[in-house]
Amino acid sequence: MDGFENQGTEDLQDGPREEGGIVAGALFDIPPGEYPLHYIDYATASAFGQPKVVVNFGIGEPSEYAGVPISRYYNAKALSGPPRRYGDYVAAANGDLVREYRSLMPDPKRLDRISWHALKGKLVLGEVRTVGRDSKGCALPRGTGYSVVSRLLRILPELD
Repeated sequence: MDGFENQGTEDLQDGPREEGGIVAGALFDIPPGEYPLHYIDYATASAFGQPKVVVNFGIGEPSEYAGVPISRYYNAKALSGPPRRYGDYVAAANGDLVREYRSLMPDPKRLDRISWHALKGKLVLGEVRTVGRDSKGCALPRGTGYSVVSRLLRILPELD
């Protein structure tokens, strides 16, 4: 015997259950447009063999979507170590990550480093779009699209 006999069959005596799977990592689909964002943290990741930097924001006030989490995904040249929260990475000098960061922080303390922590306590205007296709270019089924930050535009003035 393989040890699986009768495992779980007691649930089937009254017929199959309707529930059983849990959807992890809720994704939100908000209307495309520009939103105020507040920085939360960043992490390194790997997607489809490509090193990534994922910068996490929350939609800020004033917006009816205030508090909704949303991320900006950047390609990286390489990761220095395993993917993790606040992981180390190498960014291309002419890539979107460096360009957008330098547009937000035109006078960084160091030109060879990026400190996302510099965005703590600031509101950033971000452009949000809806992802409607998967990695193979196929349209996502209705209700499974989700929103991402497509571009960071500028630091918003502080409200007093």
